[in-house]
Amino acid sequence: MESAILITMKKIIAVGLSALLFSFSVSANHLEKIFYITPDNSAALFSDAQLQKIKINAKSIDIIAPQIFELSENGTISGSVDPKLQALTKAENLKLMPLIVNDNFRKKRFHLLLRDPAEEEKAIAEMLALCQKDHLYGLQFDFEHVESTD
Repeated sequence: MESAILITMKKIIAVGLSALLFSFSVSANHLEKIFYITPDNSAALFSDAQLQKIKINAKSIDIIAPQIFELSENGTISGSVDPKLQALTKAENLKLMPLIVNDNFRKKRFHLLLRDPAEEEKAIAEMLALCQKDHLYGLQFDFEHVESTD
């Protein structure tokens, strides 16, 4: 019998692979260029200078990947898309694929999340809702300091 953790990890991988396969089918012969960006402040807002750099280089960028979401040990996601960044990506026809990190990269807290199938289901549902609400191209997982047994 598969452990709950293994089943949850398979679900997360399935969601990620679905998004990945969709992006490959859309651009089978085109490598997409990703621009990673972190906000200038704790409010997850981007400075005018950062937004201007994106605008100037928009023709060389396909996907904007801001580090703006955080997954807690209870499966909730905090963070939001900066409205100015979202407006810019729409105006420049760029895809928006934010990063989601585990809560301050805390190993023990993330371990607790992976041990609770209900919290994992909650996290997956929140991820899907975020993608739909904010019209995201997808999410990138930046989960660090994960237990090797997880």
